[in-house]
Amino acid sequence: MPLHENWQKMSSELHRVIAQAWLEPDFAEKLKKDPKTTITEFTNGDVFFAEGERVEVDATTFSWRIVQAQDNPLEAVTVIPVPPKPADVTTEELKQWAEEDNGEFSRRFKASCC
Repeated sequence: MPLHENWQKMSSELHRVIAQAWLEPDFAEKLKKDPKTTITEFTNGDVFFAEGERVEVDATTFSWRIVQAQDNPLEAVTVIPVPPKPADVTTEELKQWAEEDNGEFSRRFKASCC
């Protein structure tokens, strides 16, 4: 599957989504219940999903992945990680990342998980 032409922008926007989920429990709950709509709205449409595309949030992993749907082997599910917030990340950092991912989120996220 080819990468979306704006994959770097989409990745940065998803980092903002994760930071927002760490900041606001209500947002995290909304993200879990309806990830496609929540992500599309939060990113002002910069991240969007195709009609019928399945998206899930996984709080137990640091890995982005596409997996086979358990209920239909012919469907794929995009799984977006929203793991627990690393203890060394401050609220101020999260606010900055939720506003604009300047690359620091990626470095810290990778350092926390890998």
